[in-house]
Amino acid sequence: MTNELGIDRSGNNNTWTVNNMTLAADQVVDSPTNNFCTLNPVTLNAGDTHNSGGVAVLTEGNLTWDSVASQTTYFSGASTFSMLTGKWYAEVRCDVHDGTGAFSPGIIFNFSENYKNHAQPGEFAFSWGYHSSGLVAVNNSALAGTYASFTVGDIIGIAVDLDNDKFYVAKNNTWQEQNPSGGSGLSLSAYAGKEAVFACGATNANRKSGTWNFGQDSSFAGEETAQGNQDSNDIGDFYYTPPSGFLALCTSNLPAVAVTPSEHFNTILYTGDGTGTQAQTGVGFEPDMIWVKSRNAANYHGIADQVRGVDKFLYPNDNLAEETNSTDYINSFDSDGFTHGSNGTVGQNTITYVAWNWKANGSGSSNTVGDLDSTVSVNADAGFSIVSYTGDGSSPATIGHGLSKAPELIHIKNRTDVDSWISFTTVIDGSLDYMYLNLTNAKANLGIATPTSTVFSVDDGNQINGSGDAHIAYCFHSVDGYSKVGSYTGNGNADGTFVYTGFTPAFVIIKKTSNTGVWWMIDNKRETSNPREFGLQANDSAVELSVSKPFDMVSNGFKTRAASGYFNDAETYIYLAFAETPFKYSNAR
Repeated sequence: MTNELGIDRSGNNNTWTVNNMTLAADQVVDSPTNNFCTLNPVTLNAGDTHNSGGVAVLTEGNLTWDSVASQTTYFSGASTFSMLTGKWYAEVRCDVHDGTGAFSPGIIFNFSENYKNHAQPGEFAFSWGYHSSGLVAVNNSALAGTYASFTVGDIIGIAVDLDNDKFYVAKNNTWQEQNPSGGSGLSLSAYAGKEAVFACGATNANRKSGTWNFGQDSSFAGEETAQGNQDSNDIGDFYYTPPSGFLALCTSNLPAVAVTPSEHFNTILYTGDGTGTQAQTGVGFEPDMIWVKSRNAANYHGIADQVRGVDKFLYPNDNLAEETNSTDYINSFDSDGFTHGSNGTVGQNTITYVAWNWKANGSGSSNTVGDLDSTVSVNADAGFSIVSYTGDGSSPATIGHGLSKAPELIHIKNRTDVDSWISFTTVIDGSLDYMYLNLTNAKANLGIATPTSTVFSVDDGNQINGSGDAHIAYCFHSVDGYSKVGSYTGNGNADGTFVYTGFTPAFVIIKKTSNTGVWWMIDNKRETSNPREFGLQANDSAVELSVSKPFDMVSNGFKTRAASGYFNDAETYIYLAFAETPFKYSNAR
């Protein structure tokens, strides 16, 4: 490999001459067809209030992390890949270990929610770290056991088994306390089902530095002689042989994606012509739910779906009851889009529009699971269902949603009465919280059961269970590589928070939950390059609003680029995102 850098194999004799490069140190097995994990530069600042003097720096293709001298404490950020299932192995070499304090590689769960104001893995909740001082810490507590200290030149191995919720660490290929071959391991069961990332950090004012190898370079940027060991899939270049069954964190080893995003969600743009029978195409499928908003006019948002029928319209930004009109709104759901009327919500002459489209399963079928019968149009693969039911005023009452997993976000509207939309979510703290889609209120706890894999619960509130009233619910749960319902904490900085989704987003809607705030909507069609500055507010009929440099949509998530109450105060937010491209197939952005 090291003698082939620059060689043109096309037959056109365009071979390059290697200049100012050390082949053993500067050539790695990473390629466009198999991209390996690195450390993520957009997470470096991470709002760390311990960091009084600056941030750590990344070099060597974002594999070497350096705290720099004379700083207080540092937090590294996170790896570019997260891990939800599977067995994964990585190595890190300690390059610099000046003075006192510890260097700590490890893992962090739910990084977007749990990175803030902390120095290194192991020193705060949801984190594990192997400290150079000779201990393994979890959630700011040292675990019992005898662990070897390490220093410059030592290579630390980390094996994470998320299928069996186990964690292992090694120094120079000697596994500490627990061995992956025995399967005992340090338990991760408290974090089952949560995403993990690799990370590292250091404490005290003396410089610490380490170089990671996720399988692309066992020379550690030329500091060691490459060993060329591979994982169980014959992939990678590791210094030590990974434990049996543990893999390099790279795109070739990521699981196949079950959902092709463009077949289940898509955004289109169009300009109304006022004719009353205007057809829109380019959706790529027959939509079962359409959410439309005018961009350059202060007209209401509108939602139509196949369960309620083409002549029924609801307004997400208002508490109005359902409106019926056979000609002015959506006239038909078509094989590649929809046909609409001339109302200002969907088709006024010269007005520009955006339409977000979801695929469910047509007009739905009867569901008798739960206390109240429902009609459900479900796309189980994509984690989306449309649920129609009639309330009975009881509390609690359960309703079947048709999905294979518990929904994490549900928007419900009483179709009969003038009453606010209710939005349920479980992603903030695990309990069932609610907000109003048409208002800016902070979240509150509902005090009823959280959704299960078969039903969601309602109380006797008129908004969600009005006796004799028709209701509609839109249910969502995360699907790896396609959609994500999540929560994060903003940092209030111009260099804002990074949120990992596991895909390049096509659409994101965000709501501040710890305080009042708008529902901010952004997509990849109204702007096709970063930063994305144009947003709409789901709770308001206002025209499209430009906020300077608010958002980057990147290969594995989104990065806020401003201190803004819409998406990046030092507050808690929830979001619903859908993919343009799964991370397994994304290009770097």
